[in-house]
Amino acid sequence: EAFVQLGSPAEPAKLAQLFPLGSVALRVDGDPRRIAPIAQRVLQDLLSDAPSVRVRPALSMFDRAMRVWRLGASVFVALGAIAITLAIFGVYAAIAYLVAQRRREIAIRVAVGATQRDVLRLVLGETVRMASAGVACGLVAAAFLAHGVRALLFGVSPLAPGVYGIATVLILLTALAAAVIPLCSAIAIDPSVALREE
Repeated sequence: EAFVQLGSPAEPAKLAQLFPLGSVALRVDGDPRRIAPIAQRVLQDLLSDAPSVRVRPALSMFDRAMRVWRLGASVFVALGAIAITLAIFGVYAAIAYLVAQRRREIAIRVAVGATQRDVLRLVLGETVRMASAGVACGLVAAAFLAHGVRALLFGVSPLAPGVYGIATVLILLTALAAAVIPLCSAIAIDPSVALREE
């Protein structure tokens, strides 16, 4: 491959010597798609003995390979979205169930004089600690397994802090929402009613 600057004088003999190699690469300023027709006319004139001259952007030569990688990237993104959605629903269901199971305990605490703020602080504190421990274990496992996909990534670190940060925030917010909704419902119920339900 040779790089011939468009607009600079190029000897036909030199181009004719390069043509049997299969291709001539042109280094151009500006949009290659806009310059391609001009380059094709110039090269066709210079290589008048050649049956045809085809000029196309270099990136188009990799379109087929890039399509495979783009498809793979799209599949990974879709699987990642499904995984985070399942994780969010799983965390929400588990924590909401655990808090709902504590209705009797919450009723007893309220009956013996605990304020709503005390109950909220207790349950939300436990929820945050439990969710943080789960997130920490997940981050360690993800960082350990990330090295397995390093070969499939280009220009992206498998330890991208933004990705881990977003996942952490989503899981923690989901855990808090899962605790607050049934907790507010449990606090609003009369303690005597909650105790009779058991």
